[in-house]
Amino acid sequence: MFYRGLRGFGSCFGLGSGFYGGWFMPLMMGVILIATLVAVIFIMKKSRHTSMKNTYNASLEELKIEFANGNLTEEEYLRKKRILSD
Repeated sequence: MFYRGLRGFGSCFGLGSGFYGGWFMPLMMGVILIATLVAVIFIMKKSRHTSMKNTYNASLEELKIEFANGNLTEEEYLRKKRILSD
């Protein structure tokens, strides 16, 4: 029933050639692959969000400068600021 040879206890529940050769290693490879993909997606979203935030800040700064120079009325400034914040 329990064969103790070079492979340890033999096949694990009849699912292959031992614990590490049957189902465990493909399962772990799948988990590592999924974790890597999730990490890459998370990093890409975070960097995209940061770049979009920097673009928003630059646009808002230009708008503030235009308002401070008197090129925009208060109504135009508030309207454009509301558009940028959406």
